[in-house]
Amino acid sequence: LAGVPTEIVNVVVATLARVILDYAIWAPRDQRAPILLLCEEAHRYLPRHSSPKTRSVERQLERIAREGRKYGVCLGLVTQRPSE
Repeated sequence: LAGVPTEIVNVVVATLARVILDYAIWAPRDQRAPILLLCEEAHRYLPRHSSPKTRSVERQLERIAREGRKYGVCLGLVTQRPSE
């Protein structure tokens, strides 16, 4: 997603995060595989100061951070700009 505009990255990441967590919640327990959602360059879609454009991606990633482990979904955020 490196060359994709930030507005589209937000939508794509929010959608993927939602689909991944929903799958983990609704899949039969014996068919679940552990998932690590690794978000590189997280400062692009999780800036320090929230805005209406980033709220959906924030909501989905917060949900994974809070509830994901019970369903086998973990979240990793990577950035080289922690100040952002």
